[in-house]
Amino acid sequence: TNKMNHGALQAMVIRGDDGFTILGTAGDHILIGASKEIHSVGITLNTIRDYAAPLQQILSGRR
Repeated sequence: TNKMNHGALQAMVIRGDDGFTILGTAGDHILIGASKEIHSVGITLNTIRDYAAPLQQILSGRR
């Protein structure tokens, strides 16, 4: 994403035969979510985005 001038990678959606795996970043950590339906992918992305900063603090021992 940096080479395309899109900034740092924030999330990735992987489509499988029976659903979706959603990867999000929380500092040096990766958050993983899953969804069976396409309409739930956005909800999962928002949840990962909402919890990324607090989880990054917890995982790094700053909280």
